[in-house]
Amino acid sequence: MEKVIDLKDLKSFEKQYDSEKIFRVSSNSVKKNGVFNASYNDTILNSVDDVYSNEVKDIGKITDQKQSGRCWMYAGFNVLRNIVAKTLKVKDFEFSESYLFFYDKLEKANYTLELVLENLDEEVDSRKMSFILSQGPSQDGGFWHYFKNLVEKYGVVPASAMKETSACKNSMEMDEILENLMAKDIALIRNLHQKGESINNLRAKKEIMLQEIYNVLVICLGKPVDSFVFEYNEEGSEDTKKDKEKENEEKENNNKEEKKDTFKHLESTPLKFYEDYIKEDLSNYVVLTNYPSEKLPFNKLYQSEMNNNVYEKPLGRLINLDIELIKKFAIASIKDNSPMWFACDVGAFNMRKEGYLVKGLLDIDATFNTSFDFDKTDRVLYQASSANHAMTLVGVNLVNDKPNRWKIMNSWGDDYGLKGYLMMNDEWFNEYVYEVVLNKKYLTKEIVDLLDTEPTILPYYSPFGKKCD
Repeated sequence: MEKVIDLKDLKSFEKQYDSEKIFRVSSNSVKKNGVFNASYNDTILNSVDDVYSNEVKDIGKITDQKQSGRCWMYAGFNVLRNIVAKTLKVKDFEFSESYLFFYDKLEKANYTLELVLENLDEEVDSRKMSFILSQGPSQDGGFWHYFKNLVEKYGVVPASAMKETSACKNSMEMDEILENLMAKDIALIRNLHQKGESINNLRAKKEIMLQEIYNVLVICLGKPVDSFVFEYNEEGSEDTKKDKEKENEEKENNNKEEKKDTFKHLESTPLKFYEDYIKEDLSNYVVLTNYPSEKLPFNKLYQSEMNNNVYEKPLGRLINLDIELIKKFAIASIKDNSPMWFACDVGAFNMRKEGYLVKGLLDIDATFNTSFDFDKTDRVLYQASSANHAMTLVGVNLVNDKPNRWKIMNSWGDDYGLKGYLMMNDEWFNEYVYEVVLNKKYLTKEIVDLLDTEPTILPYYSPFGKKCD
């Protein structure tokens, strides 16, 4: 074929298409139903059950990130929710996502402006500057270590202490304002630098710029609380309910004690609430990844360059492992009633609206009469796939100690999927799960020891480590 498409080529394409009668069936079905519905393979789904031999208890109700890119934050809170449920003996506890959302935006603004000040002589149209410009507060997405940074610095509050606003539920308009304001500010800093302005004066300008960002965030999200009151009725987890039932039975039989008051009044601050009622050292959580590539050998520690939200906090680190090893550790976590933050390519060939992440459920090859076989390594390297959504692993089904499906808690509301949950078969896990965050107590000593090794730096333009939203 020549360098350009000509009329002869078009006629040849048309003739070959018309010779395949199956295309008429595919075309009619796709036009009527859409690609995924037309490719649905019910024989696969008929062999799958939405039941699990091992599930995390007291995970709480399904939450909804609405039209915002806060999945990584919701998934992070899901890891902590059952800890609070046990500590406070409260059912369906929810944290305030808007509280952390505020500080994530402000910290991202500061981090981006600091990167600008550190790269004042970088050409504005360079690859590096283009990356810096894309990292500001107009981006909702994030990683596990973004969540960790915010919780450690600002603490957490119950949902009732700082409620959702319109800008939380649909962040597009607020993000557009922040994007334009940041671009204007960055241009001003760089133009003043070109005119010989001192770094001290530029930093003074930065403080004024952050004040403006703060003002926008307060107007859109509200002012973060310094202290709060949390009132609730003590109900407890399934285990504590059984204990209470037994206790009440003994009381009734002995008729010696009065019924305890279950109404609780709690006064706290964000950091004190975290320290008193969660008591979880997030530095014990390790990001395990599965990027099978010669560029990223397994059993090594990696660190992403210029990938952060809070300037003074360390960059996120991750250990690249074989997928079977990751699943082994994940099973141990679920059996110990510990949910996990994880990231995957949620858009990859699945019926996510119905709640199924099942490899083979969509027979795309048959619909288009071609092969879409593309191994995990090349999908990432050629940017056809990435860890674009974070959720929470809360269950696994084991047959002869081997997993065949996994239960996922999502943050798209309970009218999406299987009442808010997704079912993922093990084959889909192998292909499209990229990151799982585990407490290091579930890992082997050999893996934990890797945390003390010198990390290999992943450049800012690496395809391994795009934000989840």
